[in-house]
Amino acid sequence: MMIESFPTAIHLKDTNTPPNARTYIIFFITGNPGLISYYTTYLHHLYSLLSTSNRSKTLTFQVYGASLSGFDVHGKEQGSVPGKSPPYGLLDQIEGVSNSLQALVAKERKGSGRDEAPRVVLIGHSVSLTASHGTGNPRITGLKLIGVAAQVGAFILLELIRRERGQQLQRQPGLNIVGGVCLTPTVVDIARSSSGRVASFLLLIPGYVLITSLIVKLLTFWIPSRALETLVRVVTRFPADAAAVTAAFIKSRWGVRQALHMAREEMQVITTDTLDDEIWGAAAPSVSGLPRPKLFFLFAKEDHWVADETRDELIRLRARKGDGEEWKPKMEVDASGLVHGFCIRHSVPVAGKVKGYIDEIVEADMAMSIR
Repeated sequence: MMIESFPTAIHLKDTNTPPNARTYIIFFITGNPGLISYYTTYLHHLYSLLSTSNRSKTLTFQVYGASLSGFDVHGKEQGSVPGKSPPYGLLDQIEGVSNSLQALVAKERKGSGRDEAPRVVLIGHSVSLTASHGTGNPRITGLKLIGVAAQVGAFILLELIRRERGQQLQRQPGLNIVGGVCLTPTVVDIARSSSGRVASFLLLIPGYVLITSLIVKLLTFWIPSRALETLVRVVTRFPADAAAVTAAFIKSRWGVRQALHMAREEMQVITTDTLDDEIWGAAAPSVSGLPRPKLFFLFAKEDHWVADETRDELIRLRARKGDGEEWKPKMEVDASGLVHGFCIRHSVPVAGKVKGYIDEIVEADMAMSIR
């Protein structure tokens, strides 16, 4: 597969959207490695499900996702983290995703001729933007974003929500995140997982990231891309599309070093739960005057990056237990064989699951609009 086949961003939308339509942009945040091409099948299937099930002429959906900074297989810097160059850490990625999201919203607002700021719903990857400095109900009209992210992307999502809620409490304009869906999320104590224990030991060895990335370059530099694709398929048993993306990632200028550098910071940053009620929810309304985001979590039954005890403890402390606790996140453990890297072989069923979560977020958002 030619390197030109791997875009840095995917944006699916109907160009004939009525100007007065309520628009939800599904904004996807990848895991690590952060190549959006891994999620091509997933994003296209999700967009197809949303489009074919939508019978309303006043409601429309877009699906957007971009590679994380430093993962461009074309060797170009994305420029979403001003003043810095690869490799980027986890905190840099949060800034980069925030910048990309704001740029997308500004572009769509300009193209639609809307003056009000849109809302963003982040789904583990969903975000919705609104003007928080105006009058009246900010949810009645406009552009809303629903982001979809996976694995460490869920941590990025929750951090975006935390920052946004802080701005809203100070009555500052910006994103208004109305919901989020976290898929196979690594949001707490990643180093306690089986893979995390190994990674935290190796990645903290001085020089390990640089030396390992140089060794990979040395071993693969002389291997043609097509031959490397075949080798990846044989070793990993990946489907052809995933093997092609992996080969391009390995051959890229920063790919391996970027992934390892980011993973090292993940081990250091993703530790104890530090989020408050503005994220996890509370029975009492938020003092910001805006509803807290509606959150969904989908865990794999067995996940080498999420320890069972970490998952179970998070569910025990934070998850909705039944009626009367709708303000709490909905957390589910998949029983159908979902794996951490679902984009390799489970894109279609996960897209169907996420579509259901989106339906619930949209229903709740529209209910708020008529109050």
